[in-house]
Amino acid sequence: MKLTVDSVLRLGLPVVVVETVGGEEPTADVVYPPEGCIGTGIKNATKVPGRVVVLSAEGDTIFDSGDYVAKKSGMTVKFRGNSSSAVDKKAFKIKLQKKGDMLGRGSTYADKNWALLKNDWCNLNTLVSLELCRLMGQPWTPAMKYVNLVFNGDYRGLYMLSETVERNKDCRINVGKEGYVIESDPYWWNEDLSFDGVINQYFYKFTFKYPDPEDITDAQLAYIKSAVADMENSILNGTYEKTIEVESFVNWLLIHDILGTSDSAGSNRFLTKKDSTGSSRFLMGPAWDFDAEFGKDYRDNFARVHNEFYYQYLFASSNRTFANAYDDRWNSVKDSVLAAMHDYLENYRASDEAVALEKSWTADDARWGHGWARNFGSTVSENIDSIEGWLSNRETVLDSLIAATTNGIEELNLRHDTGDGRTYNLMGQEVAPDTKGVVIRHGRKYVNR
Repeated sequence: MKLTVDSVLRLGLPVVVVETVGGEEPTADVVYPPEGCIGTGIKNATKVPGRVVVLSAEGDTIFDSGDYVAKKSGMTVKFRGNSSSAVDKKAFKIKLQKKGDMLGRGSTYADKNWALLKNDWCNLNTLVSLELCRLMGQPWTPAMKYVNLVFNGDYRGLYMLSETVERNKDCRINVGKEGYVIESDPYWWNEDLSFDGVINQYFYKFTFKYPDPEDITDAQLAYIKSAVADMENSILNGTYEKTIEVESFVNWLLIHDILGTSDSAGSNRFLTKKDSTGSSRFLMGPAWDFDAEFGKDYRDNFARVHNEFYYQYLFASSNRTFANAYDDRWNSVKDSVLAAMHDYLENYRASDEAVALEKSWTADDARWGHGWARNFGSTVSENIDSIEGWLSNRETVLDSLIAATTNGIEELNLRHDTGDGRTYNLMGQEVAPDTKGVVIRHGRKYVNR
């Protein structure tokens, strides 16, 4: 769709203008998982050199990479993501040749790596979820801004210009050079390096965000494999306080429980370790990828991940430190955070950006035809009404779920062996004997793998 930059600016949002050398377009091959794995991905993504300029909604230059000169100026651009880049509208990764802040905040936030994330049917999910992360005090929450993209003179639609999950001790993930950022990743089969944990997480293995797989030594790989094994064993045997920062794991999960995240089969379950010393414990996060929030199937339930990943073992552990910390954290933040979210949403409803966003949704729909899939309506107000309805109900829902879970565990722990061998989940409901996860049988907890 050929539109001038001036006409795109009239939509009212900042504009990202990408011009590649010779007008070259990125390419990639779509790849499919081996048997027993999930997902669709891309491989052999080409890096195309060029220039990127970010203009404010008023047309002022926020950022200009300059023309491409290797290691000096300009940028390269390629497709990014897994299933998100195997469809018509692509997501992009931009790598600057010289560090800069594409969001125009100043040199403090300079980094080489940036992303243009698609914003289609998920509407306000990402924007609202990131605000919750900030209110919940996450150590680092990626900054994002709604933009329209003009790529080699072609209007490509609405995106979110975003920081990426990277080690940068000054402005992103604060780990040292001897630290690690790893991901529990179902797309391990499409990565150059991966390793197994101790706990069977179905089709997951660990992959690396830092160090880069190309730079990892044999000693580093052996160390992190051993550290993860120690951490997972400590979760299973109840000594986890030595290996994980409990509050970090609590906060990450509670964010998803408030949002009702319905997707736990994707990636984006990150763990960080600040250095290679024994005193450095694993942290959960950052929180990332919010296109599956406010799921109708989870309106009256915890987020899907609440009973998966490490959390099923932490809640079932005889060491109640994690479970008690979860309850305490919820009780300490629920009133203030939910009230602050209401204020944020009402302020956003009245903002100039909200008006511009609706115009940009319309333009994006004209370009790609995705409007039919919008979850909560075609206007910002309709979206906000839906999200506020969700949040207003969430305090009652989580209070009830937490009380039921706590009571259910206490009751089941006291249950005498009736001799019938029946199996229960942690909610006190009878389930099939081979149900995956933590179950209760003969009054004792078991882990079915």
